[in-house]
Amino acid sequence: MEKAIYQVKEVQSITGLARNTVTKLINEGKLHAVRAGRRILIPGWALEAFLRGAE
Repeated sequence: MEKAIYQVKEVQSITGLARNTVTKLINEGKLHAVRAGRRILIPGWALEAFLRGAE
């Protein structure tokens, strides 16, 4: 991963998952995220770890 932080929309395009699925993964604790006001931000290391675990 090149970026330090991703928005849900970017995670959608990288993984091919729907927004609801990404949000569900976050709520279930399977994908680490940080809420900044109304925004949901996913650290690059968390996305990389999720993708490694999915392989």
